[in-house]
Amino acid sequence: KTINNLELEMEGFDMARLTGDAHFYNPNKNSIYIRDVDIDVYLDSDKVAAIQKTIDITAEGLSDFTVPLQIDVALGI
Repeated sequence: KTINNLELEMEGFDMARLTGDAHFYNPNKNSIYIRDVDIDVYLDSDKVAAIQKTIDITAEGLSDFTVPLQIDVALGI
């Protein structure tokens, strides 16, 4: 749905670290248990990062839930 609390931290001139909270919606009536997430990050139609994260989150039925994320992006300068 959205990403909140987005922060950017530069690590030198060639690496940036983005952190934030990704908000999702569980459209199922039942709760679901999320153990792993795989998210591709795109900028102007170009894939700039892939996130694979092991988590332990319960998403209640018909409700929003949040996954904290950290993305390291090579800037290629």
